[in-house]
Amino acid sequence: MAFWGLFVEAHYIAANNDTMEGSQGILPFIILLIVSIGVIAFLSYYMYRLKKENIAKDGELMARNDELLRSVDALSVKNREIQQMLVNKIRETDNWNRDNEVEREDLKKRLEEMEKLHNSFFAETIHEMRTPLSLVLGSLSELLQRKNDIDSSEATQLLSAYRNTLALQDLIEQLRNTRHGDDVANHLRIARYDMISITKQICDLFVDWIAMNNVEFHINTQTSVLWVWIDRRKMEFALRVLLS
Repeated sequence: MAFWGLFVEAHYIAANNDTMEGSQGILPFIILLIVSIGVIAFLSYYMYRLKKENIAKDGELMARNDELLRSVDALSVKNREIQQMLVNKIRETDNWNRDNEVEREDLKKRLEEMEKLHNSFFAETIHEMRTPLSLVLGSLSELLQRKNDIDSSEATQLLSAYRNTLALQDLIEQLRNTRHGDDVANHLRIARYDMISITKQICDLFVDWIAMNNVEFHINTQTSVLWVWIDRRKMEFALRVLLS
């Protein structure tokens, strides 16, 4: 309508000017008016196209936005499912840990009870062994004090029995000390002893065994006395192990 109004107005002006200036003065104005109308029409069409493209782009953006919203909703659902799974796993883990803790405590108590029973049995066994050994040593000691009244071979056997009983009593004492945490390796009793004398005493413990098995056994030394600094119990134990 605006374009038509401008055209009518231009035509009206041209009609009024026919009598005043002539057709040559109106022609440039008409050309300018037509060009202006073309430019305005082009701009209007261009704006229409832009608006149409913007509407299409807005529709596409809205569609993408809806798709993104649906994706976000789906991810939210997955996230809630994963969180629920994690909560369930954590609960299962807590229950499993509690069950295992109860089992560990029960096992620990059983082990402690078994350890107490073992220690009690060990202590009672050692005590029961020490008592008869002490009685045997007492009897052998009394017999050895009357060795003049018995045969020399019997006296030798009594002496061997006495020494073996002493060795057994010493071994039981070492076991008791070790069981009570008195580690012999950390409490060496070092003193000066005659190694030759100790060796002969240990070898005398095996006299009966040597005789029964017809073993030829001799102690050969280049010196009659050999003083050394040793732990006597350890050395006697080592010699007994070697000879046995």
